Amino acid sequence: MRRDPTSEKTYSMAVQLIEKSLNRKIRKIQLLNMTKREIETILGIRKIFLDAFKGFYFPKTDKIYIVDGNEEDLQTLVHETLHSNSIFHHENSPIWLYEGMTKALTEFVMLKTHNSIQSDLYLKEEKEFWARLIKTNQDIIVEAYFSENLMLALNLLKKIFNIEENIVDLNFNDVKNLSNNRFFIGNGQ
Repeated sequence: MRRDPTSEKTYSMAVQLIEKSLNRKIRKIQLLNMTKREIETILGIRKIFLDAFKGFYFPKTDKIYIVDGNEEDLQTLVHETLHSNSIFHHENSPIWLYEGMTKALTEFVMLKTHNSIQSDLYLKEEKEFWARLIKTNQDIIVEAYFSENLMLALNLLKKIFNIEENIVDLNFNDVKNLSNNRFFIGNGQ
């Protein structure tokens, strides 16, 4: 593991883009570059999953790790910087919520700042779901995403979804089916 000047420069740019497009002060954390072998050995991520990783935020260490060869990947650093500043993560939220919302916010930041995006099919429907909600509820979603209080964040989202159920106990299709929000996927708009 090591610090890399190119990654640091790209990370600073990512922080600036997020702050500018979401009007939020972003907490900077340590950024380290690693080889895929280091990731497998130190963090215990199985080799089969490594090809999918360009970088990731690891809450237990509160660090962002960039896989060698991705030092200038602005979209990856925007995405992982968002994760590192969000109340939502894999230990307190379902993947459709924390990853879907982060993917949508990443694309929002990249497009708003006139940067190109690389789309993938991973959680595509969930990302599109959040992207539609961001268009009409940006302030509330951003407030929930960056909240330091999980219950407050979840209650803000429940208002958007117009549901009473505990969001973290629901799967993605349940949320779509329970909501009365006219901007959900599948409504023909």
